[in-house]
Amino acid sequence: MTKRLEHMVFLRYGLPSWTAADHARHKRADRLAAASEAVHVAGWSREEVRRTLKIQAAVLEEDPLAAVYGGRPREPWPPGLACERFLAELGRLMQLVGGSADGA
Repeated sequence: MTKRLEHMVFLRYGLPSWTAADHARHKRADRLAAASEAVHVAGWSREEVRRTLKIQAAVLEEDPLAAVYGGRPREPWPPGLACERFLAELGRLMQLVGGSADGA
């Protein structure tokens, strides 16, 4: 199911499929985000994250998105704002690689 969803996202946004190295970088970033969220948002201890969630990744002390967008660190964004920011960042990144963010 995950591979199928990934494929649909790649198709929708006109992105190339991940290489094995891309996938590994994504998984590392995902684990870093999960560990940081578990500690700073859910209130788990670092030991609980390692023992219970089996995540060995470091925990970020600072919220990197607060530095970019302002607001309170780790405060959830309303869905519309999250979508707007995602699409803007996707568009910016696609411009860097010469692609199109609209899937066309």
